[in-house]
Amino acid sequence: MRKVLPVIAVLAVALAIGCSRQPLTHLGAWERTDDDPTNLTKDTIHFLEGDKFQVVNLARVRIPGGPSKDLSPIVSEGRYKFDYSKKPIQLDWTWDSGETKKGIVRFIGAESQQMQVCLSSKERPSSFSDNTCYFLTKRDKR
Repeated sequence: MRKVLPVIAVLAVALAIGCSRQPLTHLGAWERTDDDPTNLTKDTIHFLEGDKFQVVNLARVRIPGGPSKDLSPIVSEGRYKFDYSKKPIQLDWTWDSGETKKGIVRFIGAESQQMQVCLSSKERPSSFSDNTCYFLTKRDKR
């Protein structure tokens, strides 16, 4: 009996650690999906392992009578936290500049290749129906 108790204790700890891990559905590069033809920016959000994110903003300038021209990308970084135990999933977002946002997230599609994100700098949104929401489409598969 004395030999069985340590084995059971080790198995219990291993099971608890394995079950406490959060899903990694959010990891990877996500492009903002925007159907507005007047929008001249293209954002890609990189959710990195751990808790860091990077937003790469590619802006274009329209030249009257000529083609559009890409500007140099603007890169912003910060830290994030997804809480998959909440319904809907919660996202806390803090830029390196100190600005914070609270949000909710849901994954869409059989392989969760689209994410709807609602963020606010005031109170956390309570539904996916307000104007603080946008869609992201997964660019790379992990």
